[in-house]
Amino acid sequence: MILEYDFFPKKEFLDRIEHHQKELVESEVDFSIIQYKSDLYYYSGTGQSCILVVSAESEPLLFGRREIKRIKQETALENIIAIKNTREIFSHLTDWGIRVKGGKFGLEGDILPADMYHKAEKIFPEKQAISIGSLLRKIRSVKSDNEIDALKKSASILDEIHELVPSIIKEGMTEIEVSSILNNEMRIRGAQPTVRSRDFYTETGGIGLVLSGTNTAISSYTLTATAGPGIHQSNPAGPSFKKIERGEIIFVDFSLAYKGYITDETRCHVLGQASDEIKDRYQKTWEFEKFMSNKMKKGKKVSEIYHETYDFAEELGVKNELMSGGQIPFLGHGVGLELSEPPIITKKSDYILKEGNVIALEPKLIYPNKMVIGSENTYVISKNGTVQITNAAQPLLE
Repeated sequence: MILEYDFFPKKEFLDRIEHHQKELVESEVDFSIIQYKSDLYYYSGTGQSCILVVSAESEPLLFGRREIKRIKQETALENIIAIKNTREIFSHLTDWGIRVKGGKFGLEGDILPADMYHKAEKIFPEKQAISIGSLLRKIRSVKSDNEIDALKKSASILDEIHELVPSIIKEGMTEIEVSSILNNEMRIRGAQPTVRSRDFYTETGGIGLVLSGTNTAISSYTLTATAGPGIHQSNPAGPSFKKIERGEIIFVDFSLAYKGYITDETRCHVLGQASDEIKDRYQKTWEFEKFMSNKMKKGKKVSEIYHETYDFAEELGVKNELMSGGQIPFLGHGVGLELSEPPIITKKSDYILKEGNVIALEPKLIYPNKMVIGSENTYVISKNGTVQITNAAQPLLE
């Protein structure tokens, strides 16, 4: 079997467990039940169909109903227990001396389907179930050196993809054609087929955004600057069969997952000569991004960056155009095992930047029925400021 194993040491997973256990103690939660893929991999090292139980005061237990041999190959944990039914977990926890009556236990209430949530409640009828999704995500917001290395590799592949765009796009090609070629190029370089997002409305996978002309200004159900028309109303987002024309804006936005870790990057292109209007608008968005990256420092509150950026937008005369004057309520988002992780740069967030945060900055200018234009890059918060890790050629490419 061909399988790329992690280069993360076992100790890193155990340290994550220990960190989570401390959070459980502080929250007076007896144990957590972890099932969602991103969380499960982060704490156990496997993406198999498992249920991880982390107790505040004993060793973690990993339960699996199939592929036990493969689970043992992949996980960093020691206690692997085969079960046929999830109800067996109750007796196993009892055997390990874990409190199964009274008190509280944690579930991923922000993402877990209601049926699974209620099933867990029935297994432990004498305990109070609480949601710990935000707690799990907060822990993941600070990346280790090993995680940052994986993100840098993801970023380097994504840079290669963006560098290919000028040689691929030809007048008359459809958005779908271009995005499909780029998606294939990502896959053969080691990109995974799905990009996870902890959002009920946002589906994983897809083939990235390649939008052109007025299609760049088509919004949809996603809370993003642009979504595109898609090819059918059953999935109304993404590129379409529109043909790309000379002189119009071409918006290329791709996210890429490498060994689970996701980076995000956007570039804009024009076939032939760009108009002065397009050049001016794109230059402003690039200035916004550099302004924000210079503001991002350890100890800085993200809401301050948000407000300072809008003050800068007012100086440039485009406050109403920047993310539709705030109707798109963020200017950047953390990335990692999911496409959107803390910290999110919004006007109300009290998150204080920490060394090891990894953030995609994407201030876009939105002109309804005309265009959406802007860049996006992924940055790491370091001891002395920010380090940009996506570095495809920029700004506007003609």
